[in-house]
Formats: sequence, structure tokens, C-alpha cells
Amino acid sequence: MNKTEFKTHRQQRTNELFCKELAQEVNTWCERQGLEPNTSSIIAYLVKHNLVRQSVINQYTALNIYPSFLEAEGGKDRAVMSMSNVLPLEPRQIYNILGNHYVKFCPNKFKFP
Repeated sequence: MNKTEFKTHRQQRTNELFCKELAQEVNTWCERQGLEPNTSSIIAYLVKHNLVRQSVINQYTALNIYPSFLEAEGGKDRAVMSMSNVLPLEPRQIYNILGNHYVKFCPNKFKFP
């Protein structure tokens, strides 16, 4: 096994451990909070424990609501202005997110369980 293969193997093992540990921790947290472990409670855990930053949430949300705003507003400038009234982002920030979205949310190269 060469150095690159070894690094890939270690990353895969780390991803598996991350999933296992996160699942256990989320289940324990849900029990303490009186919540059912489901998609919403997992998301709440990730956000509450800063595994997903607010800036990532803003970027992800902007990218996902843009098509509906574009259709409703009939143009990019109007859509961005309207989005800036809904999101905690300035129009320039929204333009930057839209222009660089693939860099932020492209699929990673790691095999994830």
C-alpha cells in the first residue's frame, strides 16, 4: 500500500468512526432532550453543537431557494434583492454565493459510509 492509498484508507476509517460516534451521540442527546431521533433532530444536533456553521446554513439556503425566487421575480437582480430581504445576507454576498457555489458544495472525494 503506497502513501496515498494509506491516507485514503485512514480517511475512510475516520469517516466510519465519525458516523458511528455521531449516531451514538445524537441518540443519547435525543433521549436527554425527549426527542425522537429523526432527520430534524439530527440537523438540530449538528447546528447546536457547531458541526454545521451558520455561514454554511446561509449559503446552502441561498442556493436552494434561488431557483424559486428567480422564477417568482423574473430576473436575477430582482431575485437577489428579494432574497436579501429574507436571508441575513447582503445582495453582494448572495451574488458571491451563487457565483462560487460549486466550490462550496461539490461532492467530496472521500467514500462515505
